[in-house]
Amino acid sequence: MAFWIQLIIIWVVVCTVVTFISRRRMAKYYIEALKIRDEEGHTEPYQRGFKDGALGVKMYYTILEKMPSSHWIDANCDTKMDSREKILNTLTEEERVNL
Repeated sequence: MAFWIQLIIIWVVVCTVVTFISRRRMAKYYIEALKIRDEEGHTEPYQRGFKDGALGVKMYYTILEKMPSSHWIDANCDTKMDSREKILNTLTEEERVNL
């Protein structure tokens, strides 16, 4: 094999490894930075509420495989639901039986 082809293959492998390692390190850094920022309350209340509401709807959809009703959203709009147990506690007996 030609020397320049070997150099290109080595260059591609090295760049792939460096990219993978740097993304892993930066991901850990940014996850920690976002946790600290969120705990300190740097985000606006509207953004936090929107994020919490979107999380609740996504979890509801993931668990029940259907979109929540507007009644459920209105009843739970001020509740931060970040675990499966919290979602299940908001369901009626009919919805729990259908799981």
